Formats: sequence, C-alpha cells, structure tokens
Amino acid sequence: MKDLAAIFEWLTDRKATRGVDRTDHTETGPFWRFAESVWQVAFGTTRGLKAAMKNWAEARKLYHEHSSFLLNLPLRRPEWGIFEH
Repeated sequence: MKDLAAIFEWLTDRKATRGVDRTDHTETGPFWRFAESVWQVAFGTTRGLKAAMKNWAEARKLYHEHSSFLLNLPLRRPEWGIFEH
C-alpha cells in the first residue's frame, strides 16, 4: 500500500488518503478507486483491500511511513528515463 500510495501521489499530485462514507461506512475516494483498480488487476479480486487500506492508513498516521519505491526506481531502472526532463 505504501508503494501504491506513492504512485498515486506521483501520478495525480494529490495526497493519498483513506476515505470512509459517513452514512454506509464503505471505503470511498480517489485513492480507494485507484487502489481498487490496481488491486483487482494484481490479485484478481478486491478481497483483502479494505483491511490493507485500513492498516496502511493507521501505520501512516502513527509512524509517518512512506514508500521509497519512486526514489529507488530511477536507480534500478535508469534506462526507463521516468524522471528525465
């Protein structure tokens, strides 16, 4: 989830946050929809996503955890030229 949040923030220039509908208590919001789409492709189901999202949000709040995925990507794959301008 940390990597997924980092990718979401890089692509959209928006902070990845967990949103929960106040009426029916379902997960909602732009990051949820993004994560749901990626999760479905990666795992063939959305099973486990709700728990992963909840755990990620709690850990990020408590420990200020962030992904190093995007920082390491150009070092591991410079031939992709992702951050070249």
